[in-house]
Amino acid sequence: MKRVLLFVVTLLLILTALGGWAEEDPVVVTVGKVSYPLSLARYSMKSGEMMQILGYTQTGEDFSLTDSVIENFIHMGIIENQLIEAGRHELTEDETVLLREHAGSVYEELWQGLKQQLTSAGYEASEKDITRWLEIELGCTAEVVYQEALAQEWISRALQLYCSDVNITTAETVEYLKKYYIDPDQEAYENNIDRYEDEILSTGSESFFVPEGYRKICQIVLPYPQEVLDEISKIRPELNLVTSEMLELREKMADALIEGKETDSILGEYRNKQQKQEELMAAIQTIEENAIPLLSATTDSIYSRLRQGTVFTTLMSEYAPEGADMETLREGLPFHPSSKSWPESFRKVAAALKAPGDVSEPVATDEGIHIIQYVEDIPGGVHKLTEDEQKALFSAALQQKQLNALGEKIEKWRSKYEIKTSPELLENL
Repeated sequence: MKRVLLFVVTLLLILTALGGWAEEDPVVVTVGKVSYPLSLARYSMKSGEMMQILGYTQTGEDFSLTDSVIENFIHMGIIENQLIEAGRHELTEDETVLLREHAGSVYEELWQGLKQQLTSAGYEASEKDITRWLEIELGCTAEVVYQEALAQEWISRALQLYCSDVNITTAETVEYLKKYYIDPDQEAYENNIDRYEDEILSTGSESFFVPEGYRKICQIVLPYPQEVLDEISKIRPELNLVTSEMLELREKMADALIEGKETDSILGEYRNKQQKQEELMAAIQTIEENAIPLLSATTDSIYSRLRQGTVFTTLMSEYAPEGADMETLREGLPFHPSSKSWPESFRKVAAALKAPGDVSEPVATDEGIHIIQYVEDIPGGVHKLTEDEQKALFSAALQQKQLNALGEKIEKWRSKYEIKTSPELLENL
């Protein structure tokens, strides 16, 4: 399931302590017999900041992120004290090994994910650099990730001990789905194709609401002849330079606005660069469009075979570049006439196709010469759950209800324990 509710997230991010902290790692929260050091609180703060940036959580005007972290450490401390009193706050050797292995896998996944992002962005970073970035920017170490896994174990035990009698009805499950999944997605994406494509399609995420108007398309892409590529390559360096200069001018404009300086000259220079960029892009587009007749023998053959009954996907296979993933190509692509993710020339031709099965005229983009087929409409509206999704939804709804019940018990237990906090340690982390 895509989203994690605030109560679940905050509990799972509040990490528990095993003792043995370095003397320079001061205690932020003490609840009864359990204390939490600054190293764990720092990770919780950084994680909370990241979730706020991504829009998963938010705090009220009178309840800051610091307050939230402190309060949730208190909740975790109450849970741990209850487990201590119940004799359920120990791990067997096998349990410790399994948790360590799980935490190690999670940390390795985080580490490799960061490495891949840096590599994709063109940065060369050593293993030491990646490890240092995780620790400094996110407060994330292998030990911290283990503490997170341990915290999840304590929460699981508390739910088993104190909330195993909590059940959920079908109606409550449906309401949970609507409140936390369908309604937020519908509000976010129903009238915002750009946001849907940025947050869902481009990232491979899932949404429980699909905007109306999408269709599946397949395409054959024919590469340009070398002489066309050579002609474009004469223009591309100048276009790249102008684009880079425009980025620098935008940064200068932002700095000038912040400092209260005059911006007219920067704006004028930017507009000149923008005009030059448009001219260069138009020149490349003309070269690409002029290349369509050069491939007429190939495109005529494709259309002739389609008229004779050859299946479009068969031709896709024949004209696909070497090493292409044909399964992915045959799955097709979601396309919306209002999308800005496609070049304007491509969008106009794809949107002009009237019915499933229709095939477009050749259209030129930077990728090559495209022939597009309108395959089928993609149903809009509320996502229909698969059997596995239904099971996952039921489990999530039940866990949320149990967590709510545990939260009520935590408030009743609160007065049993002496609580000490040092929120000032979280300032300027």
